[in-house]
Amino acid sequence: MKIPACLAIAAWLLAGCTASPYEQPSQDHVYHRENGDDRAPLTEAEALRIARDEAVRRGLDLAAFAEPVATRNGRTWTVFFDGKGPPPPCLGCHFTITVDERDHRTFYSPGR
Repeated sequence: MKIPACLAIAAWLLAGCTASPYEQPSQDHVYHRENGDDRAPLTEAEALRIARDEAVRRGLDLAAFAEPVATRNGRTWTVFFDGKGPPPPCLGCHFTITVDERDHRTFYSPGR
């Protein structure tokens, strides 16, 4: 049975829109500020706290990583965790957690 070309193209396009198994948004957990004001822009310290909390929640041992580095880009913070150890660093011994400033959702991307 032949698949019509339009259905094959639609399936191909949809396959490209799915999230990679390596990039996992945290949809089941949203971080909130202790003072309850979630509308104000996040500070670097808050972004780092949220990223650390998300890493621990995912079972990562932060003792195996150097101090994270946070970079702001528009309304998101990207927090990079680099593995400790002698050079050259091992393949995949790092990860990033992106924090959306609007809703405080996180997006985890492991090293490759």
